[in-house]
Amino acid sequence: LVDGEWKGFRAKDGRPLYTRNSAAYESCMKADKLWDAGKMDETLRLLEQAVRLDPGFTDVWLGLFELHRDEYSSVRDRSERRAALAWQALEKARGLELDNPLYHLNLGGWYHCFKTEYRLAEEELLQAERGRPGDPTILYALNLSAK
Repeated sequence: LVDGEWKGFRAKDGRPLYTRNSAAYESCMKADKLWDAGKMDETLRLLEQAVRLDPGFTDVWLGLFELHRDEYSSVRDRSERRAALAWQALEKARGLELDNPLYHLNLGGWYHCFKTEYRLAEEELLQAERGRPGDPTILYALNLSAK
């Protein structure tokens, strides 16, 4: 922070990415581009590299969860191993930033996708929305959970 404003790394959507490790940030940004291109194995490798470089990089742990969730929910890999990897990444994020709204967004995704506990999913999504009112990703997830 400089004069109360974040001057560090930022995600594509403009929100701050909290790492001081430029190599971890670069791995994260490369992974993001590969994800958009559908290259999930390479994306996974880069996200894992980023958390090795900065184990406290919450956004990357959440990204790992999202990758494992997407692979699981797309039926490419519905194994217990994939579910365990998703949970481990989510737990790492929880240990770093329990109050992070994006953690609650993804915990809602865990309950929805892996546990089919829709009431718990909605509770987590509402908590995420309280932390980031009007966030379109959270509102979209809330809309999906209501169906």
